[in-house]
Formats: sequence, structure tokens, C-alpha cells
Amino acid sequence: MINSRTENAIKNVKVMFICQTFSIFLSFICRTIFSNLLGTEYLGVNGLFSDILLLLSFVELGIGNALVYKLYKPIHNEDIEKIKTYMKSYKIIYRIIMVAIFVIGLSIVPFLDFFIKEISIVEDIRFIYLLFLINTISSYIFVYKKSMIIADQKNYIVAIYQQLFNILMNIVQIILLVLTHNYVLYLISMIVFNILSNLFMAQKANKLYPFLLEKTKTRMSLDDKKSLLEDTKGVFFTKIASTILEGTDKIIISFFINISTVGIVSNYTMITQIIVNFLNQVISSITSSIGNLAVKKNSENEYIIFKRLYFANALLFGYVCIGMFILLKFFVCNIWLTKNYTLSTFTVSVIILEVLLRGMHFTVYTFRTATGYFSQLKFIPLIGAILNIVLDIILIKYIGLPGVFIATIVARTIIRMADVYVLFNNEFKIPFYKYYLIQFKYLITFILVIIVSLFIIQNIN
Repeated sequence: MINSRTENAIKNVKVMFICQTFSIFLSFICRTIFSNLLGTEYLGVNGLFSDILLLLSFVELGIGNALVYKLYKPIHNEDIEKIKTYMKSYKIIYRIIMVAIFVIGLSIVPFLDFFIKEISIVEDIRFIYLLFLINTISSYIFVYKKSMIIADQKNYIVAIYQQLFNILMNIVQIILLVLTHNYVLYLISMIVFNILSNLFMAQKANKLYPFLLEKTKTRMSLDDKKSLLEDTKGVFFTKIASTILEGTDKIIISFFINISTVGIVSNYTMITQIIVNFLNQVISSITSSIGNLAVKKNSENEYIIFKRLYFANALLFGYVCIGMFILLKFFVCNIWLTKNYTLSTFTVSVIILEVLLRGMHFTVYTFRTATGYFSQLKFIPLIGAILNIVLDIILIKYIGLPGVFIATIVARTIIRMADVYVLFNNEFKIPFYKYYLIQFKYLITFILVIIVSLFIIQNIN
């Protein structure tokens, strides 16, 4: 059942890279057609409802990470009965999650007008929202079986299925937009391919692990339930924090400015998110390898691997963000779209800085989750999330649009400090300030490169 860990890790990275490349290319084309044919208001609605439904994902409690972590040991020991017991429980948990999201999602419908100002799209806004809600719920169908594939270090299989159906979806959406200009059909295609992706992935999991089709009367032991509950409690606050941090910005912008500004911002954040997802997939693809390494309890070896991965990750994000500092605004306004999508240079710079800091930290986050430290963060993520909302409201009034992203940087910094402390203190058993010495060195290097690059460009012109 368990192949060579190193071989799988390499395969994960290769497949993730290839799949993401094709997916990004088609997603970019689809977004370009969407922007040109439907305009900023539809972009704004798309971004706003995506963020509202992202907030509802807090119902999932971040349990996905905890479930995958719980599978590492039984997979390593090839304890099939234990795996079957876990998967049976996970199936029930995700059904409860789907129902909860549907109920909470419906309760938001009467308040949609509160979030949207100055809207003139043809379609009924509540119907559009319901399609987004159905799409969110469909993403949880059979998703528990994906956890088994990921925990067994075969992320490349998940990547192939997800990106293949994403590519097919983008092709269909491009055709629909060009032929019909119909936003509703665009959303329905998203739901259909979401369901198909999960169904086909579940079938693949059944073929790889036939025992998943076998019924088991064994129930999760009391100790396992307590352990899972403890991890879930720890992940819960982290999950709430991440959903608030990622899901409130466009809501705040829509309420305090307008929906069209949400659409303009969405084009910039779409590009940065594509880059973040692309680069993060490289690290994510070896998360299960880190989890299996942690089972051996060799802190010194783990720290060596951490430093190597952190260097590679920081180098990748630094290189890309330097390019974005110089070219992103020019690309959006002069090459890709038009000057109607202009944001201030300061706003774009703050957006990119947040991406750089988030990307550099991803190695820390990956190691912490892969090594099972969930409950140790306690209430700090929640405090950071609340601070983010407060700062959003204050800074958008006094600074304007850039204030939303500055608030995110400040709030995330607090949560990241807790992340670093937990990992270094508990797993690596070394002073956490050593991490900041490394990060500071990299940040100074990136800033110097940006300054030199801008100086050279200005003198050439």
C-alpha cells in the first residue's frame, strides 16, 4: 500500500508543477474573457460571494488537516482496520458539515443587500448567491476519500484530477462566455465540474484502497475521539482566523467603497493568488513526507530539511514578488486589460508585500500542520482575526483601499509569530528568534534587489 516516500515526493512536485502550469494558463484566459465581456460589476459580485462563502467554510473547523494527520500513523503501520474506522467517522463528519453550511448559507440570503451597493447586473442577486452556495456544498461531496490519498503521500493523484477537471471547466466556461455572455451558465458549469472532480477522485481512491468499500463495525476509540477533538479545537481557531483574514477584505471594500472596486482589486489578487497557489503546491505536495518524517522524531534532521525548504520557498517567492513589484501594475493596465483597472502604486505594493510575507511563512505553516501541532496556538489566531476586522474598518476610513491590506499584514504577523514559536519550541526545540534572523536576512536582500532594479529601469528610460 505504501510506496517509496522519496519517489512519491518527487512525483508529487513534478505533477503539481505541470498541472498548475496548464491550469493557470487556461484560468487566465477565462478571466480575461470574463473581464472583457461581463465587466467590473460581475467581477465584484464574483469576488464578494466567493469571500462570503469562504467565511462559511469555518463550519469545516479546519478538520481536514487534523484528519489527514491522524491517518499518517495507521498508514505507516499499515493498520487497515484503524484506517477504515477513521474513514467511516470522517464520512459522517463531512455530511454534518455539508448540512451546516447549507443551513447557515441560507440564513444569509435576507441580508445580501446589506453587503452590496450600486449594483446593476441583470440576474437576480439572490439566485446568483444560491448557485455559489450549492458550489461550496458540492466541494465536500466524497472529499473525505481524498484525505486518504493525500495522507498516503500520493498528492499527485489529487492534483491530476483536480487540475484536469479545472482545465475542462475553464474550456467550457470560455465557450459559454463567448457564445452566450451568460453568467448563470458560467456558475452552473462550475458546480457540475466540482461534483465530477470529487466523484472521479472518490472512484480512484476506491481502486487504490479497495478496503474503503468494506464495511466496518469498529468505532473510533474514546482515546482517538479525545485526540481528534483536541486537535480539532486547536484547528478551529486557526480555521476561523484564516477564513476571516481571507474572506472579509472584499466584503469590507464592497461596504465602504463599492462593488466595482471589488472587481478591480480582484484582478490583481487573482494574479497574486495564482502565484501563491502555484508556488505553495510545491511545498504542499511534500506535506505528507514531512508528516512521515516527524513520526521518526528526529528534531535535528527535521530542522535541516526545514531550512533547506525555507530557503527554496523564500527564493521562489522573493524572485516572483520582485518581478511583481516592478511589472504587475503595468501588466494589468497596459498589456492585459485597460487603465480602467488602475490601482495606486502604493496599494499594489502593499498587496505584493502581503503576498511575499505569506509565501515566506508557508514553510513554517506546512511543518506545523504536518507535525500535528494544532491545539498549541490556542486563541491567538482568533485574536489576530478580530484585530484584522477592527483595523480594516479603521484604516479604510483614514487611508482608503491600502488600509485593508495593511490590516491583513499586521493581523497575519501576530498569528505567524505564534506559528513560529510553536514549531521551533515544540518540534525543533531551538529558540524561535533564529527564524527571524533568517527571515530578516532574506527580506533585506529582496528590498535591496528591488531598489537596484528600479534604479536601473529609471535610468534606462
